[in-house]
Amino acid sequence: TPEQLYKHCKTQPVTSATDLWDLANAAQNNVHIIRPSHDAWGIKKISLIFCDDFLRDVYEMPWYHESVQMQQAIEPIFEALNVNRERVVRCLLAALPPGVTIPVHHDTGEWVRYTHRVHIPVIAA
Repeated sequence: TPEQLYKHCKTQPVTSATDLWDLANAAQNNVHIIRPSHDAWGIKKISLIFCDDFLRDVYEMPWYHESVQMQQAIEPIFEALNVNRERVVRCLLAALPPGVTIPVHHDTGEWVRYTHRVHIPVIAA
């Protein structure tokens, strides 16, 4: 279950504080967000900014809020899209395993009606 996975991650040793893709590191030093479809497809994630489903609260996660280096890496993307940081309600980095694609789908939650989503592929050779 998601709760068991979270408890497991909270008790595992963090092998490297710089491995932001590590589930134990995220659970202990950033945030553990369950994304059922992504998790089932084996997609790793680094959550930086996230809103609740009702768009009442927007949270800057520690790895974004407390890291000038992360902000400096991400904010040029917002600038290139001509989007003010204050308008961003969700920002995450996702690593897809080789051969995995995210199928056409419909996001859910009240936030969907009021936001525009942008997916930017970063291809590492």
